[in-house]
Amino acid sequence: MIAIVAIAASICAVLPNATVVMLLVFVANSAGLLTLVGDPATFIAGNSIGLSFTEYLGLLSPGGLLALLGLVAILPLSFRSERCAQPRPR
Repeated sequence: MIAIVAIAASICAVLPNATVVMLLVFVANSAGLLTLVGDPATFIAGNSIGLSFTEYLGLLSPGGLLALLGLVAILPLSFRSERCAQPRPR
């Protein structure tokens, strides 16, 4: 939890708060696919078809990794205006 606070605080120092919240939501949704207990929907779906935790890791975690890789690839494009914003002179 301390690491999340430190990372979010560091990012909030250079980006608007709404941007940081959106980034955290995107990452949380993608990372929730990595394990059976990472997201309520994955837990319900995996449990209803009888997948064990290790079976889920082997079968479906690669999809979560692909989601995270896709997120890492698309975020720089999505937030280009935030990264390239120049401070206004006073």
